[in-house]
Amino acid sequence: MAAIIRGFLRHACRWLRATAMRNCDLMPSPKDYYQQELADNLMMPDPAQADVVEQLQALFEALEALEPASEADLESPREGGWFSRLRRRKSGAEQGPVPQGLYIWGGVGRGKTHLCDMFYKAVTTDRKVRMHYHRFMLQVHKELRDLGEVADPVDKVAERWSKQVRLLVLDEMHINDITDAMLMRHLLHGLFSRSVVLVTTSNRPPDDLYEDGLQREQFLPAIALMKAHTRVLNLNSQQDYRLRALEHAETYLSPIDASVRDKLEASFTEISGHDAAQVKTEDMMINDRPIPIIKRAAAVVWLTFDSICNSPRSNRDYIEITNYFHTVIISDVPQMDRSLEDAARRFVNMIDEFYDHGTKLIISAEVGVTELYCGQKLAFEFDRAVSRLREMRSHEYLARERTFEPPH
Repeated sequence: MAAIIRGFLRHACRWLRATAMRNCDLMPSPKDYYQQELADNLMMPDPAQADVVEQLQALFEALEALEPASEADLESPREGGWFSRLRRRKSGAEQGPVPQGLYIWGGVGRGKTHLCDMFYKAVTTDRKVRMHYHRFMLQVHKELRDLGEVADPVDKVAERWSKQVRLLVLDEMHINDITDAMLMRHLLHGLFSRSVVLVTTSNRPPDDLYEDGLQREQFLPAIALMKAHTRVLNLNSQQDYRLRALEHAETYLSPIDASVRDKLEASFTEISGHDAAQVKTEDMMINDRPIPIIKRAAAVVWLTFDSICNSPRSNRDYIEITNYFHTVIISDVPQMDRSLEDAARRFVNMIDEFYDHGTKLIISAEVGVTELYCGQKLAFEFDRAVSRLREMRSHEYLARERTFEPPH
């Protein structure tokens, strides 16, 4: 009985919100979260961000209004009322018109991900998923492999997702591979035809996705689908908040003393822009292997040298990290000599991949950058790594847009 009462109250609160009665303090809306962060000086007033928040708020209200659809449904447990609606909800059927999703694009560091996190946190349905686009595509590829030889496998994957998900939030959509371009065309059709609502962020407008790609004309129907099923918003803020935070941060801290940990904590908080409730500390899975972390939030991860370099890691691991995180903090980097030759080689490989993909890096180390390696075998490779570490602290590098690898 207590579970039924709790469920009823939760649905009652949704209905009250959908009818503009916004007095349920336990369930803030996206606009509530945004205004609270402004009041707490965690964000700065920004007209471009405020416009996007209004659109996220409108979509939030439309989604909340879908279930339950009327007061009569809440008041009576008769067939067709709230209990019946709850059964239909579990089976994937919901009443009301499907709201148009959102495609939010703009330059790096404009706050797209953070605003979408507020929206996602506010939406109360449990039929929601938020994923980085790269991880989403990895999951889709895995499901296709698991299906094996079946007719129309992409549609079957879309059907599976639609049975579990009403709202799909994808961060950092990018298409740079013909396989994914063709896959997304059919996948989006399957999802949209089954009433899945898409909210996605990207650094590019839909018309620029997979630009100059092989057989791009085959991808154009996917662009048309996105434009038909989402409202395209340009978050054209003139302020790059991420760049500002990175330029305020000390990106190479040496030697390691009592103040370094506090400085890294401050950099992590400012660059990620997330409160303690959003921070995760459990191991992260990269290429199906766990990597211990200190913490991560949004697209920022904090690792130790031992976890990322002084244990078996491949270049593919470092590439995957660049796909998920725009900023990586690595603490406790030692001076590397002959006893750490393998770790030193991984460190050089990691710097190469991070540099090539535009990943931003903050390091705390025992010694200065030119003293990091005191061996002989990797002297040439370390000269290159030192040069790149210096360049990675420049304004030009910090302002660079990062690149992605296909999720195969």
